[in-house]
Amino acid sequence: MISVLKNQGFISLFVLTCFLFYGIEGRQDLLLESSFLVNALFSLFQLFRYNERPYSLFRMFFLFNFSFMAVIPFVQWKSLLSFWGAQLIADNTYLYLNLLLLGTQVLFVLIYDRFSYEKEKPVSEEKESLQEWNLFSKVVLFVFLSLICVFTFYVYDFNWFFLIFRGMESNERDFLKFGQSFMLFFDFFIRPIPLVVFIFYWISDKSQILWRILFMILALICLFPTSVPRLQAAALYMPVVFLMFPALVKGNRFNIFFIGALLVVFPFLNQFRYFSLSQKVSFELDFSILLTEHFDAYHNLGVVLDTRLVTYGNQLLGALLFFIPRSLWHNKPLGSGHFVAQQNNFYYDNVSMPYVAEGYLNGGFLIVFFFILLIALFSVVYDNRFWNTRAAVARFKIRYLIMLGMFFFILRGDLMNGIAYSVAISLAIGCVDRIVKILNLYRL
Repeated sequence: MISVLKNQGFISLFVLTCFLFYGIEGRQDLLLESSFLVNALFSLFQLFRYNERPYSLFRMFFLFNFSFMAVIPFVQWKSLLSFWGAQLIADNTYLYLNLLLLGTQVLFVLIYDRFSYEKEKPVSEEKESLQEWNLFSKVVLFVFLSLICVFTFYVYDFNWFFLIFRGMESNERDFLKFGQSFMLFFDFFIRPIPLVVFIFYWISDKSQILWRILFMILALICLFPTSVPRLQAAALYMPVVFLMFPALVKGNRFNIFFIGALLVVFPFLNQFRYFSLSQKVSFELDFSILLTEHFDAYHNLGVVLDTRLVTYGNQLLGALLFFIPRSLWHNKPLGSGHFVAQQNNFYYDNVSMPYVAEGYLNGGFLIVFFFILLIALFSVVYDNRFWNTRAAVARFKIRYLIMLGMFFFILRGDLMNGIAYSVAISLAIGCVDRIVKILNLYRL
């Protein structure tokens, strides 16, 4: 605890947070302001623990809570904001909500601390070690990925603009040509494969720069960062940043890197959500985005508590059975964001639904804490294995690095999309790992 309080990064962010909370003009309520501040400072303190793990699921959990569940909601509350045509959340709901969030954070810490352990004596070794790729593997994978790129071009009508920019009105054309189910499979499973191969190669074989460049070019062709939703881009390209620029995430730099990316990269990628060639693209710091619907997670959780929406497991059932098409399951539950929007007559239905709200929707406050128990256990198991193993298998390394972004995706919601995309990416990683192992048995 004392080491955290002496940390210069913690002290700097502590001062900035306090200044923010008592320097912004707007509505006044000492009790509510204090509840927001306590949540923010509790999260901030946790961000500077476990310094031997510069980036982890533990830090992602508290980065999400610090930004999306404390600081940004406070700014929005000060400005009397409400989104999607919903009524203002009642003040007593804000107070209950902040107490609930504090309780979930405390429970997460207690569980994580109980099962977390540091390296002791000899560090465990995985049975499998990283293996350099032979020439046959590289050639076959290059041809295979090139075919995926050609097919991707075909899907997007051989149009570079449709391939690079997300909002170039291509989606409707794609759905009409192939069907929405195929496009979801294509976007979630097929398109990420070249990027997964590139990350695999970067971790496994550090000897050939040329092949790194070739695999990266194919990855960018198939899955350019501005061609996919922001959280998807963050989840998939976060491992690339970590591997190519490790100095960015040493020590406590990851906290600063993440907050900076949230304020700069997140708004930049949003410009491509609806894009035209006449549109001007800017890359600048814009704090006004904090007052927009892009940060609606806390607000939507407040709506769920205000309206006391509970489905007793129906939403969880839909999330776990996401792979069953609606053509076979006619009354399949909607994604929770869509469901809440429909129940509250929002004028827009593709809204976020944070993990805590998913718990409440599925059974009230008791299930909220059960959900936190599950995610805390998942986090500590993954973090322990990654940071306490000297030579983790390449497959697990990639899954862990990508899971950092997907974990944030799930925390922000909704759960159905988060689980579907996480499973698809995991399958892609498993397939690539199996293919590489088979190809490495042969020699050219």
